[in-house]
Amino acid sequence: MKRLHAKWLLPLLAAACAVTGCDTAGVQEDDDTSQERPFRATSRIGGNDTRATVDSDALTFKWENKSEEAHLVYKDGEQTGYTFTIDQNTISDDGRQADFGAESGFEAEAGTWLLAAIPTTGYTAAEGGSYTFTMPEEDVVQTGNNSTEHIGLRMPMYARAQATAERTASFSFKHLGSLLRFRVKNLNSGAETITGIGVEAENGRGVFGRSVTLTADGASVTATYADEGDSRIGVTLSDCTVASGEMLTAYTATLPGASFGDGTVLKVVLTTGGGSYVSDRFTITDGSGLSLTDGKWTPGKFYTLNLTLDNELRFEGVNHDGFTETDNDIEW
Repeated sequence: MKRLHAKWLLPLLAAACAVTGCDTAGVQEDDDTSQERPFRATSRIGGNDTRATVDSDALTFKWENKSEEAHLVYKDGEQTGYTFTIDQNTISDDGRQADFGAESGFEAEAGTWLLAAIPTTGYTAAEGGSYTFTMPEEDVVQTGNNSTEHIGLRMPMYARAQATAERTASFSFKHLGSLLRFRVKNLNSGAETITGIGVEAENGRGVFGRSVTLTADGASVTATYADEGDSRIGVTLSDCTVASGEMLTAYTATLPGASFGDGTVLKVVLTTGGGSYVSDRFTITDGSGLSLTDGKWTPGKFYTLNLTLDNELRFEGVNHDGFTETDNDIEW
């Protein structure tokens, strides 16, 4: 069983408590509501807005005790981000629920609106209480075939909740971006070392978004995506040799960028260990398998580009799925 380290998932779990109801079996409870007890955010994996199928294998998101795991919580009227860290003693038996304690000095009166954001890097505060997430510029680096640990800094999420008199909050997280998965079957007679794969829009169209700004007002949060974007995103691969007949699976992520739709040409480029590259193009049409919103990538969906590799790279189609509660009978 593979395990995705949840460095980027932390606030994500808090979400489902508000939207699906939480099974708290195996979680320690603390009824002490005194001011001596640190503020606590309950976090649980689950719910339609907080689940993502990354591949067709049995990859399950679980909380682990890692010292760097944390998420940020912003208080209305402040531009300071506070770090919350996992409490290993509260991880549930199924690994899907845990509590996160606030850093020293965090205080929020009952009824105070809080905005939680993930990952802990990438968000900046602005005047007026808005927060902007900016996608890293460089290609994402993936170590090994079908690894997912590298995508955390590119999968931003947010949640909105009110502090309670018991010094707790339960967040319902939503995805701000979309996941892209490349699946390339090696049809050559021998193994292939693959060092990179990317997709680009012809004519320099900025279809891959760079940033999103969150503006909170009461219970609601508005996400505004920058119209400008990049024309290309890619994955640099290390330690990735694919045997004959086997599949390369690589991942990256994007935000909605410039609007695109019918007639847009995307090109997938694959680089091998010898420095050579192969590519193939496909044109976006109504039947191309993409699910777009207003001509842009849809947050909360993942897109799979299917290809084959022999002497050439051939595009075999694209499909999409939602970040739903169950996909292919996989539990997340």
